[in-house]
Amino acid sequence: MKFLDYTVKTVDDKQYDFNKYSNQVFLIVNTASEWGFNSQLGQLQDLYEKYRDKGLMVFGFPCNQFYNLEPRDGIDILENYKEKFNVNFPVSIKIDVNGDNSDPLYMFLKKNSLDEKLGSLKDKAVYYDLLKENHPQFLKDKELRWNYTKFLVVNRGEIIERFEPSISPKNISHRIEKHLGT
Repeated sequence: MKFLDYTVKTVDDKQYDFNKYSNQVFLIVNTASEWGFNSQLGQLQDLYEKYRDKGLMVFGFPCNQFYNLEPRDGIDILENYKEKFNVNFPVSIKIDVNGDNSDPLYMFLKKNSLDEKLGSLKDKAVYYDLLKENHPQFLKDKELRWNYTKFLVVNRGEIIERFEPSISPKNISHRIEKHLGT
């Protein structure tokens, strides 16, 4: 399967067939409402508003695997995101991003992202010690380390960069602009 073969079901019961957006730039992010990095939802919304007419698609994928930081389900997730951060980009149903029940799209993203694009987790991550002590399996291979890991996907589905959670969306806008041609 290729990236563009995936379809996403959102919490408000919409379907997004990625193949219909083949000329877009995608920013795929696993999200959570109860963590200190949740301000990134507002930054993601800012990017979406600034660049959606130029071809950016932002997709949020709520995940509760990291210390139960997304306790809501269904439409309650989107309503919370809207209330706190005015989010109007598509938000999927809640998924797992690691382990045996990992969402197929995330299995694909992890498998096909380049190792050298992961960044230095130990130097940047405030949550490194928590993972090392409580979830060492998330530090192996290409597993996601925490919520707000970001994948930048361009050129008809090519995964070009993976950004660790500590790298804020506003700090990758120049990378998005490069691929939008702005």
